[in-house]
Amino acid sequence: AEIVPDEKTVFEKSDLIVKVKEILPSEFEFLEERHILCTYIHSANRLPQTRALLDSKVVAFAYEDVKDKNGGSPLLEPMSRLAGETGLLTGLFYSFTTQGGTGKIVSGNPGINPMKIVIFGAGHVGIGAARFAKKLDADVVLMDVNIKQLDLVSSQIIPGIKTVFSTRDNIVNEIKDADLV
Repeated sequence: AEIVPDEKTVFEKSDLIVKVKEILPSEFEFLEERHILCTYIHSANRLPQTRALLDSKVVAFAYEDVKDKNGGSPLLEPMSRLAGETGLLTGLFYSFTTQGGTGKIVSGNPGINPMKIVIFGAGHVGIGAARFAKKLDADVVLMDVNIKQLDLVSSQIIPGIKTVFSTRDNIVNEIKDADLV
């Protein structure tokens, strides 16, 4: 292997390109038919990238489409959990008084209730956020429309977490006193 100074050189010298991040707009011009590309693609919501991949005629493998024998997504799932954790951290950052937030302490303190954090969606992103919030000792409510998934989460994935079926009334009830949604 050789460390090269820039993305252009990587594409010029390589036939097989394995990326952690999707193809960036600055890389579109370097795509050639000889390239075999392994990366996250998410083609449904990235039309310019999809067009660049099709126009260049590269062979591309989308990590999000890799499935294991049980139908799981072993490459997408950990990235989704990380996205949930990052989303939670971003929300917590904006809860600081220096960012215009209330400044409430996530875990509370003696005599102070912890933050109430409501998370919508019990998929991998929501589970990542909920697990992280729970580790910070927040009061976490995870909402979803899939009752079986909520049962799985509360009984096996994050035991003891409060789960609530998503209906309009339940959403209104849970977010009215939430510190972070």
